[in-house]
Amino acid sequence: MLTLADQLGSDVPFFINGGTAYVSGKGNIVKKVSSNPKFYVLIFPGFSISTKHILESFLIGTFVNQII
Repeated sequence: MLTLADQLGSDVPFFINGGTAYVSGKGNIVKKVSSNPKFYVLIFPGFSISTKHILESFLIGTFVNQII
């Protein structure tokens, strides 16, 4: 099922697995991690942006071992 999900879109395997995860590759390599259930933040800026565009804007390693 995850192979089919990957063909539908890079984010789909993450959403099928659910929970908190470390995602790598094109979004198709999903490793579950424990989460801190104290709080969650959902931001809706009121406009859309391409996932590819926003991820390309981050410098590699900028957020290693940090909360974003």
